[in-house]
Amino acid sequence: MRARRDVAAAAQGAGRLGRSPGGPDQRGAEGGVADTRGHGLDADEGSALVEAIVVIAVLLLPLLWVATSLIRVEAASFAVRSAAREAARTYVTAPSSGAGSVRANVAARLAFEDQRSPVGTATITCTASPCLTPGAQVSATARTSVGLPFVPRWLSGPAGLEIHLSSRHVEKVEQYGGQR
Repeated sequence: MRARRDVAAAAQGAGRLGRSPGGPDQRGAEGGVADTRGHGLDADEGSALVEAIVVIAVLLLPLLWVATSLIRVEAASFAVRSAAREAARTYVTAPSSGAGSVRANVAARLAFEDQRSPVGTATITCTASPCLTPGAQVSATARTSVGLPFVPRWLSGPAGLEIHLSSRHVEKVEQYGGQR
């Protein structure tokens, strides 16, 4: 019973001073106690959602761009390695140098297309003449360029926003296959 009187007295004293018991000054413009219903902490409701969306947009979008760029470059890197390897392998197994060149170019093009990479070039060099001399080495070099995602083509060339990739693979012509 006594506790109730103390709480009531504290509330009356706080009301005369224009303060709620345990809260900051709540006086209105006319000196009375201000009505805080619908204001205060409720006015900030929903702003955390807006802040979270802004933070996600500022941090997540560049991270997504970097991840997409790395994925594209890695796919093109795998395509270049595959194109060089397959071009050299198909060249050394061809019946003639002319057929080997055609087969090497087709194999390289298929390797680039398999990874959905920009189709590059494949060049063949030999250590002997003719190229398919038994024991000779045949080298295939594949090259391509990859543009960064969401960068227009007219900007990527002059600004140097392309990644240039190349790979080299060497195969030896079969020693006992006979000259072709």
